Amino acid sequence: MLTLRVKKKFHAAHSLPGLGGKCARLHGHTWTVILTFEVGTPDPETGITVDFHDLDTCVDKVIGYFDHYNLNDRMPPGRPPSAENLAIRIAEGVTAQVRSAFGAGVLVLLSVVVWETDSNCAVYTLKEGIGT
Repeated sequence: MLTLRVKKKFHAAHSLPGLGGKCARLHGHTWTVILTFEVGTPDPETGITVDFHDLDTCVDKVIGYFDHYNLNDRMPPGRPPSAENLAIRIAEGVTAQVRSAFGAGVLVLLSVVVWETDSNCAVYTLKEGIGT
């Protein structure tokens, strides 16, 4: 299996009032997101499966929605802005963007890793992948 990975960083704040303690207060992070896609066979002429620039554009549209915002204001109702929920939301958004840009079946999103700190992350692994 051949995979491509895209890594992005963004800055955003959030609070987790249901958690209590210091994380209940508004605070910020530099978030790192790593997305892994299964791709097909490289084109014999170009040697690539998907142009990274085009893939970056899709991912940037989703990451840009969160960058420099309070994530509490950017998540759907009933979904607290935890690293776990953020990973799921990014997967949903990127899937929609990639389907729109490349069509169905060109890329399969396998996982989204959201690093909240240098030592803590949430990994959303799509069991069968989401055919994008």
